[in-house]
Amino acid sequence: MKGKFFIATALIISALSVYYLFFAEIENKDRNFTFESEEEREGNEPGFVPAMDWLERQRAFPFDEIPLEEYYKSVEYVKNNFSADLSDNSAQWNLAGPTNIEGRITTIAIHPNNPQIIYTGTANGGLWKSTNFCQSWISIFDNQNTSSIGSLAIDPVNPNIIYCGTGESNSLRSYYPGTGMYKSTDAGNTWVFAGLDSSYTIGNISINPLNTQEIYAAAGGWTRRKNIQRGIYKSTNAGQSWNKSLFIADSVGAFDVCVDPVNPAKVIAAMWEVQRREDYIKYGGPKSGLFVTTNSGDIWTPVSGGFPVNDINLGRISLDISNSNPQIIYALTATTGGTTRGLYKSTNGGTNWAVINASVAGSSNYAWFNRICRVDPVNSDKVFCGGLDMEMSTNGGTSFGIIGKSHVDQHAVAFSFSNPNYIAVGNDGGIDYSTDGGSTWLASQSLPITQFYAGDIDFNNPNTILAGTQDNGTNRTTGSIGNWEEINGGDGFYCLVDYSNSQRVYASSQMGGLVRSTDGGNTFFGGTSGLDLQYTNWMTPYVIDKNNPLTLYAGSYKIHKSTNAMASWTAISPDLAAPHIRNLGTITTVDVAKSNPNVIYCGTDNAKVWCTTNGGTNWLQVNAGLPYRWVTRVAVHPDSANVCYVTLSGYKVDSTGSHIFRTTNYGSNWISIKGNLPDAPINDVIIDPDNTNTLYIGTDITVMYSSNLGASWNILAAGIPSNVPCHDLTFHQPTRALVVWTHGRSAFKTVVPIVGVGNNISSLPDQFDLLQNYPNPFNPVTNLEFEISAFGTVSIKVYDALGKEIADLVNGKKSPGKYSVKFDGSDLPSGVYFYRMTVASQNGLIDFNEVRKMLLVK
Repeated sequence: MKGKFFIATALIISALSVYYLFFAEIENKDRNFTFESEEEREGNEPGFVPAMDWLERQRAFPFDEIPLEEYYKSVEYVKNNFSADLSDNSAQWNLAGPTNIEGRITTIAIHPNNPQIIYTGTANGGLWKSTNFCQSWISIFDNQNTSSIGSLAIDPVNPNIIYCGTGESNSLRSYYPGTGMYKSTDAGNTWVFAGLDSSYTIGNISINPLNTQEIYAAAGGWTRRKNIQRGIYKSTNAGQSWNKSLFIADSVGAFDVCVDPVNPAKVIAAMWEVQRREDYIKYGGPKSGLFVTTNSGDIWTPVSGGFPVNDINLGRISLDISNSNPQIIYALTATTGGTTRGLYKSTNGGTNWAVINASVAGSSNYAWFNRICRVDPVNSDKVFCGGLDMEMSTNGGTSFGIIGKSHVDQHAVAFSFSNPNYIAVGNDGGIDYSTDGGSTWLASQSLPITQFYAGDIDFNNPNTILAGTQDNGTNRTTGSIGNWEEINGGDGFYCLVDYSNSQRVYASSQMGGLVRSTDGGNTFFGGTSGLDLQYTNWMTPYVIDKNNPLTLYAGSYKIHKSTNAMASWTAISPDLAAPHIRNLGTITTVDVAKSNPNVIYCGTDNAKVWCTTNGGTNWLQVNAGLPYRWVTRVAVHPDSANVCYVTLSGYKVDSTGSHIFRTTNYGSNWISIKGNLPDAPINDVIIDPDNTNTLYIGTDITVMYSSNLGASWNILAAGIPSNVPCHDLTFHQPTRALVVWTHGRSAFKTVVPIVGVGNNISSLPDQFDLLQNYPNPFNPVTNLEFEISAFGTVSIKVYDALGKEIADLVNGKKSPGKYSVKFDGSDLPSGVYFYRMTVASQNGLIDFNEVRKMLLVK
């Protein structure tokens, strides 16, 4: 089942699981202040930051915007100085899904001659290609310095040439900028940078079909800051260089552009006056509008003749020219307040315009986010307009009907020029496609591009993992990458499973919408009774006590405690996050010590860290010596309550540039353990309970580890594309499974060695040893551990009860150390199996030979 919204019956405080109209009101983000012109704003004090902008705010704090230059430096630093340790028995990331609950699509392009070949760009999951029209996909833009895609264009003469404009053009909270234009000449196998490095968003690319050397790009500019590299850019040499063709102002971007297919000297562009800063949002104004050139971009003039000109209420515009009859042009418009303004149509090439449909593409007040208009290439009366829903007209826009779809918020439409019955649309839930001209629709089920926030592993059923997502609720699987299902709605955030009873499941949605289940997540009840949510983060933190699973702790601007599995809460702290300014002043993370449950730590979005050693009776602020940044995690040592780790977001604002610190005295002193880490946000830290010198961290770039308490760091494993934000980590100690929840490429899972990673160990064994597998009995995966005290050739083979060799797990030279290898019996019947380890020294003599028995039970 693809992501869909659940209709909730209760609204708890600000938001619980909500149906999409209410969620749209939350998505509107504008209820805390009014729209105003730039002139009206002059001299005003900064306003209140929308709560849903927390993701941007987190990374920008204490500044008003993310210092993108520093972000790019960090990306390049990792690419140039780190590599996944693939030697010996290192971990390897494997996709955990989902593929069937897809994330936000931003652009689609179909091969002009072969309808089976289709490309799609995503919000933060890179670029993908299918050669069987949406049945399966491969990623073709990995290891670039951005994974945010804005637009695509395929050369109509040579379809092996593809242009990719990076940077999602939708103005929203979880926005990651692009780094310019990229070009492929081999159908997406390889890419080269092609300019426009400071465009940040590229909303559309249009190629002159009669001269494919001539290309126009609609550059939107930086959403958070005025900049001059925005407007319409033109290349006359297939992207080797670009000249600015149309520029209006440093706050006006281009978001759509279309070349007339019959008269390519004529080009129409959609310009949008837009800004979205910490204290100010503007979604339109008098500089928005359509502009046309009839001399290949030398001179542009505003489109009038019935189309709005110099209109203070004109917002975002999406337009398209009919390929079969270029005299027909459609333009889907919005108001500055985010409502639909209707579909304009011209039947004489743009000279005169009229509103053909005033209500199409309803948006529930955020048409700045969901606007798309495209025309069938062979039928000028067949037009698609997308807002909340995708709507189709077969009578030139006079009337529309909603197409079959599986998610709201539409962003893309593409037709096959060789067979227009092949149509694909993209929305916040992935791709829907039709092969019969739009009569019937199917949903793509294989794009792993979910945007996760945080997740958990069921301790008693480790194949069951669950996590919260952007716009797709809380989702869960029992092991397959393609059978995830939504169990709670809204934006999904922290979710937990009781480690003693898997029937108790907890989930959350935005602004403290905590819910609880006693039937394994089938039904949920409110979990906010007693919670003071006057100030709370968009992603409200909570944890289960590590000794008593009925006890939980949650943070709003106070720490609360529940002793009855979230049925009710009691505050155990005063206000720990004051002052509450510009939507800052909330608790972002909390943890309780396993060795002493009276010790609780928490952190806030305004750089505070607190600790209590008496269960909340007294709290001590302990952030002296820490940088002034948003606190993303506090993590208490599993055996020592006095030892705690703090991770931070943002970028360098102090001499150390560190984003991770360690204390051994309840926060009285903090020591930076940044080692060789990049200057980039760290989102989570896991302390390995089997070797507490080993740490795992999720960063905005990748997952890294240290086996020496932060003295040095490396990439944990291969398998995750570079530059994909890793927002959360979950570790399952019995199976050594580690899951990373990425914001754009779904989830990945690996099994890490028992001590360190590969040969990075804190101590060397003094003997050879083959340990008993665990778990045992197992189904279907178990871990085999072994130790070697001298360099040698190690062999580990698995045999069935008749002595037949069925697996060769290890066969190579190993340095002294402790290792772990995974054995998967998925394809084997239940029964007794044996595993043998031999170690041969450098002179060929056998130094060690041992056999152990294990039991597979299905």
